[in-house]
Amino acid sequence: MLTERQKLMAIEAKYYNGGIKWEPKLGDIYTLVRSSTGLEVFKITDETDTEFGIKIIWSDNGKSQDEPSWFDKSTFLEGFGTNRVHLPDWLFKY
Repeated sequence: MLTERQKLMAIEAKYYNGGIKWEPKLGDIYTLVRSSTGLEVFKITDETDTEFGIKIIWSDNGKSQDEPSWFDKSTFLEGFGTNRVHLPDWLFKY
């Protein structure tokens, strides 16, 4: 689902090309910059006033989720949450 080039382009967009700011919203797809779990791709599938429902939609170890895990929206804006890398729609054209 996600090539190495696409992941590098997303990281480049976040950190090097003017630091594109991501404001998470329903339907967004993202990955994390960590090696402990392998490559995982997540999607914001549900939303309440205070939380996002997140599902793993692809991983290199075959892991996926039927039901979302719920996270307070503030976790996307502080601490570890800032390590998430948005995968914008244009990225999948490459």
